[in-house]
Amino acid sequence: MTGANGWSQRRAFAGTTLAIAAAFAAVFVLTDRPHPTRPATAGSDRRAAFAVRDFVPPFQQWGTRAFTVPTLQSAYGRVDYLTLRTHGDDGKAEFLTRLAALLDTAAEVDVFLLAHTNEFAEWTATLDATRRARLRLVYDTGCFDLRQRDAWLALGADAFVGHVGSSASSIFYVPFLRAWVRGEPLSAIVRDSNEFTERMLRRSCALAGADPAALVAATRAEFAGPPQLTITGGVQ
Repeated sequence: MTGANGWSQRRAFAGTTLAIAAAFAAVFVLTDRPHPTRPATAGSDRRAAFAVRDFVPPFQQWGTRAFTVPTLQSAYGRVDYLTLRTHGDDGKAEFLTRLAALLDTAAEVDVFLLAHTNEFAEWTATLDATRRARLRLVYDTGCFDLRQRDAWLALGADAFVGHVGSSASSIFYVPFLRAWVRGEPLSAIVRDSNEFTERMLRRSCALAGADPAALVAATRAEFAGPPQLTITGGVQ
């Protein structure tokens, strides 16, 4: 997309997205009653979590970390959180060093990629297969990153969750992570989080005067792996 028309379309899309985000925030504050998180602590000493936030404005960095770190710490024996300092691959070495350290010390490592479309699978492929065998769940918020599903499974992950298209994945992520640390099974979490996300998008789009259909479809998450996988590894 180039030229004046391209820029106009991009500005229009950005404006619509911001309006929807603002409307969502109002809907969430006024109507949502989050389920209490009662973390599944059994076996927490065996498992670790690694969360990565890409280079975004400071407020987004703060908000993601403020929600993610305490939620993960409530259910994992070890948690590491990395915020990339620049765009591009400048964080590759630190990403690999910190992920490898968790893989070397924990029996199971869950990875939460809180980033736009990314190359983390390619980076992880440079680690040896023995380490990668300890990967369990990988969740990727990146737009269109469902296409990385097969790559992560081939690297050794037991399960993968990603989004179909250019999505509002941050809405999905909140109920998803809360339910995961409570110990609910993966298939139910993805189903329920998709339903929650659709409700919120429809409400916020109505406030913004926008048609939600395309955004709902693009935001839908899909998973691969054992449907009954839980944070404790058990089957419910």
